[in-house]
Amino acid sequence: MLGAFALIPSVIILRRIITSDLYPILYALIAFFFLDQVRILAAAVEFLPRLLFLVEMLGAMFFSLWLVRSFAWRGTSSSNGTRAGKSITFGAWVVLVNSSVVVVANLLGFVTLANLLGNALLESSYLALILYAIVEVMDGLMMIALNARPFAALRVVGRHRLLLRQRVRRILQVLAVAVWVTALLQQLLLREQVFSAAREFLISEFSVGSIQISPGELLAFAVTVWAAFLLSRFVRFLLDEDVYPRVHLQRGLAYAISNTLHYLILLVGFLLAAAALGLDMTRMTILAGAFSIGVGFGLQNIFNNFVSGLILLFERPISIGDVVQIDDAVGVVERIGIRASIIRTTSGSEIIMPNGKLISERVINWTLSSRQHGIELPVAVAQGNDPGRVIELLERTAAAHSMIVRDPPPQALVVKLGADALGFELRAWTDHSEQWMQIRSELALAISAALAAENIAIR
Repeated sequence: MLGAFALIPSVIILRRIITSDLYPILYALIAFFFLDQVRILAAAVEFLPRLLFLVEMLGAMFFSLWLVRSFAWRGTSSSNGTRAGKSITFGAWVVLVNSSVVVVANLLGFVTLANLLGNALLESSYLALILYAIVEVMDGLMMIALNARPFAALRVVGRHRLLLRQRVRRILQVLAVAVWVTALLQQLLLREQVFSAAREFLISEFSVGSIQISPGELLAFAVTVWAAFLLSRFVRFLLDEDVYPRVHLQRGLAYAISNTLHYLILLVGFLLAAAALGLDMTRMTILAGAFSIGVGFGLQNIFNNFVSGLILLFERPISIGDVVQIDDAVGVVERIGIRASIIRTTSGSEIIMPNGKLISERVINWTLSSRQHGIELPVAVAQGNDPGRVIELLERTAAAHSMIVRDPPPQALVVKLGADALGFELRAWTDHSEQWMQIRSELALAISAALAAENIAIR
């Protein structure tokens, strides 16, 4: 009765979420389930349970053969060719082989073996159906939760609702498969043997020099490091999507916080992984001493760049998005790494700059305290033109440009008096520092056109 109470609602739920061409599988499982109950009730009647079981396995064999033909050969199913269709075809082949073995074993008199394999096949099929329905129900509840408060108020949920649903569904599927495999092993009377063999393998030790290591310790080390990377990605994802947009931080501070947390989580994860590996801390001290000697001799540049990277993150003389000039190269800082930083130049190339050079050498940061970038444009006109008129024309033309800021306003100055020419310099500011060369070119073209329209000759 309890099995029926679990199986029948699962079938009702699945009827609403699967295509109609998969209904025969549900109906067949219901028929097999109630035939199982009849076989159990007839256990006291001689030979009848064996005969019913043989009929049941023959029905499973012919039904699985029909499924294989429907999904793989004829292509009549709308699910054919999809992942679900291929999975069902594979499962049908497994059922066909298993039920055929059970039929042969039953006919040859190996009743215990036939019952073991056949009952495992049926019980695992019922459980798979129930677990599938549970996953679908939990997935629906997850979507309801993500669309209701307090989760719906989170930015990370609003922007990545589908991604979160996919990740949670994948976790539920993995858990369902683990439960199904465990139950199948139990049905086959293999769970204790498999678990004991796995336990013996994990605790067995082998030597690496003078260190004794077991596969279980290596597995714990790998899982701990992997979990540290996952935790770091999740924390940074949550900060970027839901925390930083709600608070006002100085430019570059969010990047520094995220990278610092990343390194800190990885460091803690590595220490925990080393502890799970069973490393002696005395040996770790010796390794640290050897590492220090290595730093003193051959790794000093790498260590210098690493420390310089930490200084860049905390002191923030440059930040992500800054426009910097190093020697003759001008570009935008795209990444500050643990050893080197990446600067994209105006030509599109990327400069991989060691962090030590950014700390120890002269670096011009055009956007350290302000995103505004100054633009200077020299202009020379023929002698005899009214300087005030030229100044007013230059300032008006610059102010009309959409990327020139209004505060401070553009300013034109007389910088040179000559016998046949007047030299002016136009100074303007823009918030689009990474495009200042393009803006300077557009200003030059606009001024040339404005002077020509006023019949002012350029020298």
